[in-house]
Amino acid sequence: MISNILSFLALRQGQKRIYAGKLAEGIEIFEKAIAKNPRYPFLYLHLGQALSLQGDYPSAKEWLQKAMEIYPENPVCPMFLGKILIRSELYSEAIEYLEKSLDMDPSNQLTWGYLALAHMGAGNEAKFDSILEEKGLSENSDLQIQIILTLEKQIRSMQKETSELECPEELEEEITTSSELERPEELEEEITTNSKESPSPQNIHSSSEENNSKIPSKHLSSEESTKEND
Repeated sequence: MISNILSFLALRQGQKRIYAGKLAEGIEIFEKAIAKNPRYPFLYLHLGQALSLQGDYPSAKEWLQKAMEIYPENPVCPMFLGKILIRSELYSEAIEYLEKSLDMDPSNQLTWGYLALAHMGAGNEAKFDSILEEKGLSENSDLQIQIILTLEKQIRSMQKETSELECPEELEEEITTSSELERPEELEEEITTNSKESPSPQNIHSSSEENNSKIPSKHLSSEESTKEND
């Protein structure tokens, strides 16, 4: 009994440190209190929460699971574990623990809110809508912030997917444009090649004289005779 009272006092001290922004000091108080009284589950619970604020979600999950082992009938422990799993983006696992919490306390509106959030994170927007429509949205600020952050993340993801789908068209347009820009050079090269292959007037004249020189002599004689007779 005395040990539990001392653990409760340590819990309050740790909470005050955390509220004052001294997170490391609060975590140290919880750890020392757990070492003295390892059967007080709320120290595990608040230590897990404090570690999650540091971004150490694996350690936070570990301490909250220990709290559930000590106090399995307490619906708060799986609810907080589900909340941390949402922050870790482990939505399917979060749904499992939040449903366990609701089995023990189905009237907890905050737990329903986190369950709705977990379904939204998992991509089940219809389930998210149906839970909020039936249970309403808790006024808890942390829950509302998490919903907004998750929505923003999904919007960014959709924008990225849309951008990736448009890339092939942009690439095709770029290739087409590049091809059109290269055509004048190809055309110029073709003209240059044809120009080299086409005979000049001087070459035509030389070729004609060369051909005349190859005419048989008897033909030339005939022409000369004709000229003399004339």
